[in-house]
Amino acid sequence: SVGISTGTAGSKNGTATIGLTSDGTGTSGLGTTALTAQTVNITGAIYRLASPSAHSPEPVVLANQRVGSSVTQALTLTNNAAADGFSEGLDAAFTGTGGSATASGSFGNLGAGVTNNTSLLVGVTTTTAGAKSGTATLGLTSNGTGTSGLASTALSSQTVNISGNVFRLAVASAHTPEPVAFGIVHVGDPAPSQALSVANSAANDGFSERLSGSIGSPTGGVTTNGGSFTQLAPGAPANLSLGVGINTATAGSKNGTATISLLSDGTGTSGFAPLAITAQTVNVTGQVNFFADPLLFFKIGSAVLQQIDATHFKLDFGQVIQNTGSYTASFGVRNVLHDGTSQDTLGGTFNTASVTKFTLAGFTPFSGIASGSAFDPDVTFNTTRPQGTYADTLFLNPSSTNASGTSGLGAIQLDLGAQVVPEPGSALLLALGGGLFFVRRRRSSGAFA
Repeated sequence: SVGISTGTAGSKNGTATIGLTSDGTGTSGLGTTALTAQTVNITGAIYRLASPSAHSPEPVVLANQRVGSSVTQALTLTNNAAADGFSEGLDAAFTGTGGSATASGSFGNLGAGVTNNTSLLVGVTTTTAGAKSGTATLGLTSNGTGTSGLASTALSSQTVNISGNVFRLAVASAHTPEPVAFGIVHVGDPAPSQALSVANSAANDGFSERLSGSIGSPTGGVTTNGGSFTQLAPGAPANLSLGVGINTATAGSKNGTATISLLSDGTGTSGFAPLAITAQTVNVTGQVNFFADPLLFFKIGSAVLQQIDATHFKLDFGQVIQNTGSYTASFGVRNVLHDGTSQDTLGGTFNTASVTKFTLAGFTPFSGIASGSAFDPDVTFNTTRPQGTYADTLFLNPSSTNASGTSGLGAIQLDLGAQVVPEPGSALLLALGGGLFFVRRRRSSGAFA
């Protein structure tokens, strides 16, 4: 038998000589006779197995990433076998993972002296936040396709150690209160405001980003304070920098929204730039009313109503003739119309303790007088009094009421007055030609001091 040496790879060529002898032992008895030798020419090729380098990097330390991302690291692997035509190709594929490692990719028949740095990818799972670590097993095979033609030969596998940190985004708690209801306020009041509470409710385990926010984009009569906050850490107290209000410059229903813009900020944690996360809408309601506006006005009867100023009136019966009966005057307390849908109702009570010379009717507490409507009391003066000037004073204590409460308004003073004069003498009647003339009342704006 003949063969070739396999100690080294390459093309093998050589000869072997077969010596031949004719042996007469047991036959002719003539002994042995040398015959012509034969030369055997032998050729063959010896191939070396693929020779994988150690993968790099090792260990694999991944850059920080956020939950749900897919940062991977490509491994570099070289077939270190000599590139002399007598080396097999290299196959590589992952055969398993452990811990939080992920692995994908493969390559086949990598030529001798050739490097692959794109096909083999490793990473860590990012479904949850935290410090992640694990291993991937890289299976290696020497492939004779296109070289030796021999069947594949398993080579020693390699273990890849992988680690990396995964950070979750900041989580903004639902702002409170929601909705913001201001109830009813009045035109010209200082604008009511409500601070909003927002917290970073992400887990406080060192793997959560911080929260930044600002408020703006008001609609429907809503106002904001333009507030903002930055770098609110998980577990920190809720932030109260954001505020909403309503515009009290005009009356009417205020029903609108404001928008809280939010960012997950990796500064100081993951290192990532701020990322916009879901904004929140703040729903705001309120009503701005005119105050009830009380005004006294004359309706009917034997008197004159004079307005001295905004809170001072006189109801003057003037000069009345003695013993000519009683004189009654009706006046109203009107809720002056400003806005029929955005105005308080009018109520009030009367302070009549000092009224002794006039008779009052209807001076009871009242409420619910809508804008444009009125409450109507009466004042009566009896002329069966001695001659002279009569005066009393009463006060109206008005109030302005809406669903959010009642506000007192400034008191209104009403002076009552009359002057009793004697009946005309008979001589005066005769001087008028005997005709019947009966004067019941003479009106004067200066009937009392």
